[in-house]
Amino acid sequence: MTGHDGQEKTRNRILSVAAMLFSEKGFEGTSVRMICAKAGVNVSLVNYYFKSKELLYFEVHKLINLHLTEQMPWANGEPEPVRSLDEWEARLQGIISGILKVHLTKDKYSVCRRRLFSQEMSRPSKCLPMLMEYLYNPFKAYLESFFRLACTNLPEKRLNLMIVFLMNQVIGFLRLVPPWDAIICPGGLAFDDWLADATSLLAHMLRREIEDELKDAQ
Repeated sequence: MTGHDGQEKTRNRILSVAAMLFSEKGFEGTSVRMICAKAGVNVSLVNYYFKSKELLYFEVHKLINLHLTEQMPWANGEPEPVRSLDEWEARLQGIISGILKVHLTKDKYSVCRRRLFSQEMSRPSKCLPMLMEYLYNPFKAYLESFFRLACTNLPEKRLNLMIVFLMNQVIGFLRLVPPWDAIICPGGLAFDDWLADATSLLAHMLRREIEDELKDAQ
């Protein structure tokens, strides 16, 4: 193993241990010493590889969300034009379905990802501004452009409310852990069927809101 390979292995070990501890104990409840003790490395290596606890936390989020950014590259671009509200609704359903599928994928960081997300929702860390800039803002910008495809003159306040509504619903669907899983996705219902029904309902509700806005604009 070369020196570079050894350094990369050490850096990845620190990241993996940090992801586990941050997700279990939160940002404030996890110290650099705890991470280094669990990873079996010297404290100085965190400063060497990551400069600070805050930047280590940020790198953890980048690592555990890498699968999401790879599966949703469209979120960092501009949406393609649509020819009708029917097409817009179908595309929106696909977007919602895609978000849920990649978040519910059973990869090795899925539990960490959900726990960290829940922690930032309930007890925001000092790193939240960085996380917003890296994760949330690009996706929000994409949704803003996508909603304006259906209604060009959608008022800013209404647009923001619709995006918040959409994201809140998606977050609710992500809580597929006992006992909420039995409520969100009742027994006897296949996951794919539940996903299709849930995304269809949500997309149609938002389409109705767009239709109301278009009527008011006439």
